[in-house]
Amino acid sequence: MNLKEIEEKFNKHYNFEELKQYIINSTKELINNWETNYLFEYKDELPNNLTFKDLEIEYLCTHLIINNKTRISPFFRVCVQLNNPKTDIGLYQYEIEYGINGEIYDDYFIEL
Repeated sequence: MNLKEIEEKFNKHYNFEELKQYIINSTKELINNWETNYLFEYKDELPNNLTFKDLEIEYLCTHLIINNKTRISPFFRVCVQLNNPKTDIGLYQYEIEYGINGEIYDDYFIEL
């Protein structure tokens, strides 16, 4: 089996287009409610005259993690980037981690 076949099976099994849209919508909800979640801690790190609601969400990639020595089963992370709308430069990355059954394990908000 080649990687293209793995990608096709993954996309079909996890209904990838719907999953990707779910991540984008979840990210929109996260940044729209920044005052009531952990993003509040990052508010002073935004460039002048920008709020989280101004940032543009861009799908980046999906990491498929297999043969991980600290996990029994494979898992995957779907990553989006939050870009400065004026410069198109990524400021943050948001990742949601899923178990092999498609359940959410964790999420990560990373400053770039």
